[in-house]
Amino acid sequence: MQNAEVLIRIVHIFAAVMVGGAAFYQLIAVRPALLELDEASRQKAWHGIARRWFGMVITLLVVLLATGLYNFIAIRVPALRGKPSAGLYHALFGVKFLAVLAAFHAATVLSLPGARGDRWRARGGFWLPFLGLMITIAIVLGGLLTRFETVFSN
Repeated sequence: MQNAEVLIRIVHIFAAVMVGGAAFYQLIAVRPALLELDEASRQKAWHGIARRWFGMVITLLVVLLATGLYNFIAIRVPALRGKPSAGLYHALFGVKFLAVLAAFHAATVLSLPGARGDRWRARGGFWLPFLGLMITIAIVLGGLLTRFETVFSN
């Protein structure tokens, strides 16, 4: 069972790195570069990127949700059962889960292909930093929750 848990953790981290890396790349490099183009060229480029990336975003988000919930329900909940710090763990996990859901929303709407995504991408100056912030919160809380027993041992 431990080998399966390690594999699931690796898949979860890989998917998170892909989504997070793509979001920060888009914020730091892609969006600023596209803003230098004329409107028609920018729209064509955004539509091409979204058309190619949307399926990957959905796949990665499903993988993150499935592996994350498995890690929580099958591994963490039984390990914390009966411990006095379980309530704090669940509260922090709840905040992380809300940040992840907000990040999923932003990643999905920004990658919608065609005109459906245009109105979201037009507000990319808000949504990309928001996505980055939600990913950062999830990473920080994920790191804290991974070492929960060490950090909150007393």
